[in-house]
Amino acid sequence: MFQNQKLFLCMAGLMFVALTTLVHAQDTSNEMLQANQAKPMTEMELLPDLKISNKTNPEVVIFAQYKLAKAIPNIDEFAKSSPRVKKAQDIDKSAVTISEYNRMSNRYNLLNPKTPITVHTQLELDEYSSLQDLIVFDELNDKTYFNYPVYGENIAIVPKKIQRFNRINISKSNAEEMFKKLNGRQSVRAEFILLPEYADRKTPFTKDTIDHWLMLAQIAELRLWTPDDKNPKLLWFYRDPSYNPKDNKALGNLYAKDDLAQ
Repeated sequence: MFQNQKLFLCMAGLMFVALTTLVHAQDTSNEMLQANQAKPMTEMELLPDLKISNKTNPEVVIFAQYKLAKAIPNIDEFAKSSPRVKKAQDIDKSAVTISEYNRMSNRYNLLNPKTPITVHTQLELDEYSSLQDLIVFDELNDKTYFNYPVYGENIAIVPKKIQRFNRINISKSNAEEMFKKLNGRQSVRAEFILLPEYADRKTPFTKDTIDHWLMLAQIAELRLWTPDDKNPKLLWFYRDPSYNPKDNKALGNLYAKDDLAQ
Protein backbone atom coordinates (compact mmCIF):
# COMPACT_ATOMS: atom_id res chain seq x y z
CA MET A 1 0.00 0.00 0.00
CA PHE A 2 1.39 3.39 -1.01
CA GLN A 3 4.65 1.77 -2.14
CA ASN A 4 5.58 4.66 -4.42
CA GLN A 5 5.72 7.74 -2.20
CA LYS A 6 5.74 10.25 -5.07
CA LEU A 7 2.63 8.70 -6.53
CA PHE A 8 1.12 8.67 -3.05
CA LEU A 9 1.75 12.38 -2.59
CA CYS A 10 0.09 13.20 -5.92
CA MET A 11 -2.97 11.07 -5.32
CA ALA A 12 -3.28 11.52 -1.56
CA GLY A 13 -6.58 13.38 -1.66
CA LEU A 14 -8.26 10.71 -3.77
CA MET A 15 -6.88 7.83 -1.76
CA PHE A 16 -7.90 9.35 1.58
CA VAL A 17 -11.53 9.27 0.47
CA ALA A 18 -11.20 5.55 -0.22
CA LEU A 19 -10.22 4.78 3.37
CA THR A 20 -13.53 3.71 4.82
CA THR A 21 -12.79 0.83 7.17
CA LEU A 22 -11.84 1.15 10.86
CA VAL A 23 -9.68 -1.50 12.47
CA HIS A 24 -12.65 -3.40 13.92
CA ALA A 25 -14.52 -3.50 10.61
CA GLN A 26 -14.49 -6.45 8.24
CA ASP A 27 -14.00 -6.33 4.48
CA THR A 28 -14.96 -8.85 1.78
CA SER A 29 -14.01 -6.73 -1.23
CA ASN A 30 -11.59 -7.43 -4.08
CA GLU A 31 -8.79 -6.02 -1.93
CA MET A 32 -9.50 -8.73 0.60
CA LEU A 33 -9.35 -11.36 -2.11
CA GLN A 34 -5.98 -10.04 -3.21
CA ALA A 35 -4.73 -10.15 0.37
CA ASN A 36 -5.88 -13.75 0.65
CA GLN A 37 -3.88 -14.64 -2.44
CA ALA A 38 -0.68 -13.22 -0.94
CA LYS A 39 1.88 -15.44 0.75
CA PRO A 40 0.96 -15.83 4.43
CA MET A 41 3.23 -14.36 7.09
CA THR A 42 5.35 -17.02 8.77
CA GLU A 43 5.81 -17.41 12.50
CA MET A 44 9.00 -17.28 14.51
CA GLU A 45 10.19 -20.64 15.78
CA LEU A 46 10.90 -19.26 19.25
CA LEU A 47 8.98 -16.44 20.91
CA PRO A 48 11.17 -13.74 22.47
CA ASP A 49 11.00 -12.91 26.16
CA LEU A 50 8.94 -9.72 25.97
CA LYS A 51 6.54 -7.72 28.08
CA ILE A 52 3.66 -5.85 26.52
CA SER A 53 4.45 -2.16 25.96
CA ASN A 54 2.39 0.82 27.04
CA LYS A 55 0.32 2.23 24.21
CA THR A 56 1.52 5.59 22.94
CA ASN A 57 -0.25 8.63 24.33
CA PRO A 58 -2.52 10.30 21.73
CA GLU A 59 -0.84 13.64 22.42
CA VAL A 60 2.43 12.19 21.14
CA VAL A 61 0.60 10.99 18.02
CA ILE A 62 -0.86 14.38 17.13
CA PHE A 63 2.43 16.19 17.78
CA ALA A 64 4.34 13.65 15.65
CA GLN A 65 1.76 14.10 12.89
CA TYR A 66 2.21 17.88 12.90
CA LYS A 67 5.98 17.64 12.95
CA LEU A 68 6.14 15.14 10.09
CA ALA A 69 3.81 17.36 8.07
CA LYS A 70 6.04 20.37 8.86
CA ALA A 71 3.03 22.21 10.29
CA ILE A 72 2.69 24.26 13.47
CA PRO A 73 0.06 23.13 16.00
CA ASN A 74 -2.07 25.62 17.89
CA ILE A 75 -0.68 24.69 21.29
CA ASP A 76 -2.56 27.53 22.94
CA GLU A 77 -5.88 25.94 21.91
CA PHE A 78 -4.61 22.45 22.76
CA ALA A 79 -3.72 23.64 26.26
CA LYS A 80 -7.23 24.99 26.78
CA SER A 81 -8.59 21.56 25.79
CA SER A 82 -6.32 19.65 28.16
CA PRO A 83 -8.03 17.22 30.57
CA ARG A 84 -6.03 18.84 33.37
CA VAL A 85 -7.57 22.23 32.60
CA LYS A 86 -11.05 20.75 32.39
CA LYS A 87 -10.62 19.06 35.78
CA ALA A 88 -9.18 22.15 37.47
CA GLN A 89 -11.28 24.39 39.71
CA ASP A 90 -12.36 27.65 38.08
CA ILE A 91 -9.99 29.67 40.23
CA ASP A 92 -7.07 27.51 39.05
CA LYS A 93 -7.90 27.16 35.34
CA SER A 94 -5.77 30.09 34.20
CA ALA A 95 -2.67 28.86 36.03
CA VAL A 96 -3.20 25.26 34.88
CA THR A 97 -3.67 26.44 31.27
CA ILE A 98 -0.33 28.26 31.37
CA SER A 99 1.31 25.19 32.90
CA GLU A 100 -0.17 22.96 30.20
CA TYR A 101 0.95 25.35 27.45
CA ASN A 102 4.53 25.21 28.75
CA ARG A 103 4.42 21.41 29.14
CA MET A 104 3.01 20.87 25.64
CA SER A 105 5.48 23.29 24.06
CA ASN A 106 8.34 21.46 25.72
CA ARG A 107 7.03 18.06 24.61
CA TYR A 108 6.51 19.25 21.04
CA ASN A 109 9.98 20.79 20.81
CA LEU A 110 11.70 17.68 22.19
CA LEU A 111 9.69 15.13 20.25
CA ASN A 112 11.35 13.09 17.53
CA PRO A 113 8.45 12.67 15.06
CA LYS A 114 9.78 9.27 13.99
CA THR A 115 9.65 7.84 17.49
CA PRO A 116 7.96 4.41 17.33
CA ILE A 117 4.24 4.47 18.06
CA THR A 118 2.67 1.59 19.97
CA VAL A 119 -0.94 0.75 19.08
CA HIS A 120 -3.14 -1.76 20.90
CA THR A 121 -6.25 -3.18 19.30
CA GLN A 122 -8.39 -6.31 19.41
CA LEU A 123 -8.52 -8.85 16.60
CA GLU A 124 -10.99 -11.69 16.18
CA LEU A 125 -9.79 -15.19 15.33
CA ASP A 126 -12.08 -15.39 12.31
CA GLU A 127 -10.78 -18.69 10.99
CA TYR A 128 -8.15 -21.33 11.62
CA SER A 129 -7.28 -24.00 9.06
CA SER A 130 -5.53 -27.05 10.52
CA LEU A 131 -5.15 -28.33 6.96
CA GLN A 132 -3.21 -25.27 5.80
CA ASP A 133 -1.79 -24.25 9.20
CA LEU A 134 -3.32 -20.80 8.78
CA ILE A 135 -4.97 -18.22 11.03
CA VAL A 136 -7.08 -15.53 9.31
CA PHE A 137 -7.73 -11.99 10.58
CA ASP A 138 -10.41 -10.37 8.43
CA GLU A 139 -9.91 -6.94 10.06
CA LEU A 140 -6.46 -6.52 8.52
CA ASN A 141 -6.78 -5.31 4.96
CA ASP A 142 -5.49 -2.45 2.84
CA LYS A 143 -8.22 -0.10 4.09
CA THR A 144 -7.36 -0.54 7.77
CA TYR A 145 -6.29 2.49 9.78
CA PHE A 146 -6.01 3.43 13.45
CA ASN A 147 -7.99 6.49 14.51
CA TYR A 148 -6.81 8.86 17.25
CA PRO A 149 -9.34 11.55 18.26
CA VAL A 150 -7.38 14.14 20.25
CA TYR A 151 -7.86 17.86 20.98
CA GLY A 152 -10.73 18.20 18.53
CA GLU A 153 -8.89 16.52 15.66
CA ASN A 154 -8.73 12.97 14.29
CA ILE A 155 -5.36 11.50 13.36
CA ALA A 156 -5.52 8.38 11.16
CA ILE A 157 -2.44 6.17 11.18
CA VAL A 158 -2.28 4.03 8.04
CA PRO A 159 0.09 1.05 8.48
CA LYS A 160 1.82 0.17 5.21
CA LYS A 161 1.10 -3.33 3.85
CA ILE A 162 -0.92 -4.35 6.87
CA GLN A 163 -2.87 -6.77 4.65
CA ARG A 164 0.19 -9.07 4.78
CA PHE A 165 -0.97 -10.06 8.25
CA ASN A 166 -4.42 -11.09 7.09
CA ARG A 167 -3.17 -14.67 7.01
CA ILE A 168 -0.53 -16.05 9.35
CA ASN A 169 1.18 -19.42 9.11
CA ILE A 170 1.31 -21.26 12.42
CA SER A 171 2.30 -24.86 13.00
CA LYS A 172 -0.18 -27.31 14.51
CA SER A 173 1.81 -27.62 17.74
CA ASN A 174 2.06 -23.84 18.15
CA ALA A 175 -1.61 -23.40 17.25
CA GLU A 176 -2.55 -25.90 19.94
CA GLU A 177 -0.42 -23.98 22.45
CA MET A 178 -2.01 -20.69 21.34
CA PHE A 179 -5.56 -21.96 21.78
CA LYS A 180 -4.60 -23.48 25.12
CA LYS A 181 -3.43 -20.04 26.33
CA LEU A 182 -6.60 -18.42 24.96
CA ASN A 183 -8.73 -20.90 26.93
CA GLY A 184 -11.74 -20.71 24.63
CA ARG A 185 -11.58 -16.99 23.91
CA GLN A 186 -11.99 -15.93 20.29
CA SER A 187 -10.06 -12.64 20.34
CA VAL A 188 -6.43 -11.61 20.78
CA ARG A 189 -4.78 -8.34 21.70
CA ALA A 190 -2.67 -7.04 18.83
CA GLU A 191 0.26 -4.78 19.67
CA PHE A 192 1.65 -2.88 16.67
CA ILE A 193 4.98 -1.05 16.82
CA LEU A 194 4.77 1.53 14.03
CA LEU A 195 7.48 3.78 12.56
CA PRO A 196 6.01 7.07 11.25
CA GLU A 197 7.19 7.95 7.76
CA TYR A 198 4.95 10.66 6.28
CA ALA A 199 2.10 12.93 7.34
CA ASP A 200 -0.22 15.39 5.59
CA ARG A 201 -1.90 18.56 6.91
CA LYS A 202 -3.19 19.88 3.58
CA THR A 203 -5.82 17.40 2.45
CA PRO A 204 -7.79 15.44 5.04
CA PHE A 205 -10.00 12.54 4.11
CA THR A 206 -13.57 12.56 5.37
CA LYS A 207 -15.50 9.67 6.87
CA ASP A 208 -19.00 10.13 8.27
CA THR A 209 -18.59 13.93 7.88
CA ILE A 210 -15.45 13.86 10.09
CA ASP A 211 -12.07 15.00 8.75
CA HIS A 212 -9.07 12.77 9.42
CA TRP A 213 -5.42 13.79 9.06
CA LEU A 214 -3.17 11.07 7.74
CA MET A 215 0.05 9.60 9.06
CA LEU A 216 1.71 6.81 7.05
CA ALA A 217 3.77 4.31 9.07
CA GLN A 218 5.84 1.17 8.61
CA ILE A 219 5.05 -1.91 10.69
CA ALA A 220 8.20 -2.63 12.70
CA GLU A 221 6.65 -5.27 14.94
CA LEU A 222 3.39 -7.09 15.45
CA ARG A 223 2.82 -8.96 18.70
CA LEU A 224 -0.26 -11.04 19.44
CA TRP A 225 -1.17 -11.47 23.11
CA THR A 226 -3.90 -13.10 25.13
CA PRO A 227 -6.59 -10.50 25.95
CA ASP A 228 -5.86 -10.58 29.70
CA ASP A 229 -5.67 -7.21 31.42
CA LYS A 230 -3.05 -8.59 33.79
CA ASN A 231 -0.12 -10.74 32.72
CA PRO A 232 -0.99 -11.22 29.03
CA LYS A 233 0.85 -14.08 27.35
CA LEU A 234 2.68 -13.70 24.04
CA LEU A 235 1.12 -15.83 21.29
CA TRP A 236 2.87 -14.76 18.07
CA PHE A 237 5.60 -12.33 17.12
CA TYR A 238 6.91 -10.57 13.98
CA ARG A 239 9.77 -8.09 13.65
CA ASP A 240 10.78 -6.39 10.42
CA PRO A 241 14.38 -7.41 9.58
CA SER A 242 15.40 -3.75 9.19
CA TYR A 243 14.11 -2.74 12.63
CA ASN A 244 16.52 -2.55 15.56
CA PRO A 245 14.70 -1.26 18.63
CA LYS A 246 17.99 -0.43 20.35
CA ASP A 247 18.39 2.37 17.81
CA ASN A 248 15.02 3.91 18.61
CA LYS A 249 15.46 5.48 22.04
CA ALA A 250 13.82 8.86 21.57
CA LEU A 251 12.34 11.41 23.94
CA GLY A 252 8.76 11.04 22.76
CA ASN A 253 7.87 8.26 25.18
CA LEU A 254 9.02 10.09 28.31
CA TYR A 255 5.38 10.84 28.99
CA ALA A 256 4.01 7.48 27.85
CA LYS A 257 2.51 6.65 31.24
CA ASP A 258 0.63 9.90 31.82
CA ASP A 259 -3.13 10.13 31.48
CA LEU A 260 -3.45 13.07 29.13
CA ALA A 261 -5.67 13.02 26.06
CA GLN A 262 -6.91 9.51 26.74
